Order: sequence, then C-alpha cells, then structure tokens
Amino acid sequence: MTFILMLAASIAIGWFAQTRKGRTGAGWAFLSMAAMATAWVFLFFCMSMAKPGIFDTDANLYGLAIMDVGGVGVLLGLVVASLPEKVKKEEK
Repeated sequence: MTFILMLAASIAIGWFAQTRKGRTGAGWAFLSMAAMATAWVFLFFCMSMAKPGIFDTDANLYGLAIMDVGGVGVLLGLVVASLPEKVKKEEK
C-alpha cells in the first residue's frame, strides 16, 4: 500500500509537470519517487529507533506512508508549480 501511494503521487507530479509546465514528466516523477522512498526509509528507521515496536500494526505504517507522500508530494508539487513554462520554439 505504501508503494502504491508513492507511485500514484509521483505519477500525479509527473503528469502535472508534463501537461502544465511542458517539462519532462518522467524525470519529475522519478525524482519525486526517489525522494519519497528516501524520506520513508529515513522516517521509518528514525521512528523505529526512537520507539521500538511502533510499526507492529498496519495503521502506523499507513500513517507513515500518508505523512511521507503528503509532505514530500506537496513540496515537490510546489517546486514544479513554481517552475516557469517552457517556451515552444516557433517552426519556420
């Protein structure tokens, strides 16, 4: 479920970058997926060391996934939204 949430958010960011900004959507999707996976692993291990056994229930894992996808997804969405649109070259 965590991977599906990360994948859906990265596809949405890539789609936004491709359709609204004229950027390479696959590149932004890959970048966002890598950032989400890295943040998830970091948060998982930090929280596991702080309180062992916190992820024994699935609800806590889903909460971590939503927190990760929401935070990183919103930040990368804002980065893509702040990019200028690519100017298309006129054909001669």
